[in-house]
Amino acid sequence: MPRGIRGIQKGEHISPKTEFKKGMVPWIKGKHHSEETKKKAVDTRMLNNSYKHIEATKKKISEALKGKKKPPFSYEHKRKIREWHLGRKHSEEHRLKISIGNKGRIFSEETKKKISEAHMGEKGVNWKGGISKDINKYNRKRRHRLGISKRKSFKYGGPAPIPKRVLRKRYKALKRAAGPLTIQTIQQVYEDNIKQHGTLTCIYCLNPTTFGKDTLEHKQPLSRGGTNKRDNLAIACHKCNSSKGNKTEEEYRKGILNQ
Repeated sequence: MPRGIRGIQKGEHISPKTEFKKGMVPWIKGKHHSEETKKKAVDTRMLNNSYKHIEATKKKISEALKGKKKPPFSYEHKRKIREWHLGRKHSEEHRLKISIGNKGRIFSEETKKKISEAHMGEKGVNWKGGISKDINKYNRKRRHRLGISKRKSFKYGGPAPIPKRVLRKRYKALKRAAGPLTIQTIQQVYEDNIKQHGTLTCIYCLNPTTFGKDTLEHKQPLSRGGTNKRDNLAIACHKCNSSKGNKTEEEYRKGILNQ
């Protein structure tokens, strides 16, 4: 076929510097690849790892798009992306990159809502089949596990819970009944502990403690009629004092021995 009518012939090598003249038409113009050919091309690029841009190209693309709003993807394109990612798992290196990239990132309320909805129910990683459809059966098992009596619950006709205002008044009354707590008394308690153990030591676990990590302990709790007298006070660490709660010294020591 004459060159001037149809243009470049298929398979003919053309130098990059060749100047096209008026009337020359590329042989591929107007032709479209079949779906099979497109799929082969994609598979080949993925196999050869040639679908990734080099750093220089990435930099050029980012500079060209800087300040410009990215065009939204079509529904069809989003569907293709979703199908491509389906069943794929990120490598440990990629997961680390994602976590570093999201560090300190603040999501909008709308994004947070979308994320929470995406992980609800069966989609969640901690999904274990949900609770039993028989809610009464579920509640019975829960009460049995926690040791809650149905008769003592306010929801099922039991006594009403005590208001916080009343509880605060009771606590203040107990503090007044315990007597004053003076600085001299506290100093004597600390001196007794150091003389007995050589250093500041917890009376329960017998581990040495430091100032700031120690607490003033009531052997008989104020809620059970304890006082602020010197013989009822001692030094304990935070862990022992918080785990003791409103138990007496004897009850707590028995509990430690039974463990």
